[in-house]
Amino acid sequence: MSEPRGKKMALRVMRQVKDHEPASKPEGAPAAPGTLPTSNFEEILNVRVNSLLYDQIKAMVEAGATINDREAPVSIGAFMREALVAYQTESFSLTERPAPGRKIATSFRVHEDTKAFYHGLPDRRRTATLECILRTYLRRRLG
Repeated sequence: MSEPRGKKMALRVMRQVKDHEPASKPEGAPAAPGTLPTSNFEEILNVRVNSLLYDQIKAMVEAGATINDREAPVSIGAFMREALVAYQTESFSLTERPAPGRKIATSFRVHEDTKAFYHGLPDRRRTATLECILRTYLRRRLG
């Protein structure tokens, strides 16, 4: 008895994927603009962010991708990392306030020193401070 056509096709695709070797990048090749190699970010930061703020950041990232803006962050995590590092290095004044509402749990990769900086923020105000940082940085980026 023969196997169903769909199963044969799936097995053929699996063999092709298994045999396929990913193209390797030449040594010393630069990363694409607006991206950083994720291998440099050895720590994962788990945070909670206001859902409306998360949606605003997501819309900005998608708009940047739509118009091929090379300056725009490539992901929501990249934006959050960029904002946290900018606040860590520049210590800009936080002009925006956290908004009440539902929170979304998310995570992104950072360097060890950035994670230590984040965990150095006051425990009970850490989420609110991160929201202030993100809102202020978003306002600065949008002008």
